[in-house]
Amino acid sequence: KTHLGNTMELAKKLKDNWGKSKGGLNSGGNTKKIIFPKENEDLAELFGIILGDGHLEVFKKGKKIRCYALKIAGHVSEDYNYLTTYVANLIKKNFNEEIKIKTSKKDNGMHIVVHGKNLILFLNKKGLKSGNKKIHLQGIPRWIKNNDIYLKMCIRGLMDTDGTVGETGHVEFSTTSEQLAKDVQYLVRSLGGKSKHSTRITHYTHNGERRAGRKSWRVHVRLPKINPFLLSRKAIR
Repeated sequence: KTHLGNTMELAKKLKDNWGKSKGGLNSGGNTKKIIFPKENEDLAELFGIILGDGHLEVFKKGKKIRCYALKIAGHVSEDYNYLTTYVANLIKKNFNEEIKIKTSKKDNGMHIVVHGKNLILFLNKKGLKSGNKKIHLQGIPRWIKNNDIYLKMCIRGLMDTDGTVGETGHVEFSTTSEQLAKDVQYLVRSLGGKSKHSTRITHYTHNGERRAGRKSWRVHVRLPKINPFLLSRKAIR
């Protein structure tokens, strides 16, 4: 057959959306469908977890977006069961999505990942911003602020990820986002607690040299009638 004949025969076999299914420039053909949950307590807690140690990633190469991903970080020795069981179940219940687990032997770090354009767009719509939380002035979404039950669940997610408790029971929340720090103070006071904040410059070591890092806000939390932690290693204190 001629080259033209082969081309015409191939065209008859191809579906109309074949370019999209192969990832064309404006492709939507390989986009996963997900469950879009209504606002609920579990979703509010998941949002707190994402606000604490999570990250919405949108990776571009040229004009094309190559990857949409939700990532939540932790430490293998302390957070593995929490992330791979409890948090994974929250994601499954709300979005019917399975997680992938990534670990690093070098620094004992880990993160769980869920990929999907529709997932990230839904989270954006509900108030979570893609990229750097500090740059984008990420705060607590309004739908959570307007409901006391959602507030309690959100603060549990925040404190389990970025909260600490000392031997005397002193509770703190740390973040590099000033807006998030202010919102956590608002959240604590809305639940009848007391809160104040302080700032410090973090430091890190590079090639044996101690260097100044980002500015960090430390929110001091007092919630007399509420234990803000689910994680047993924090809650029992």
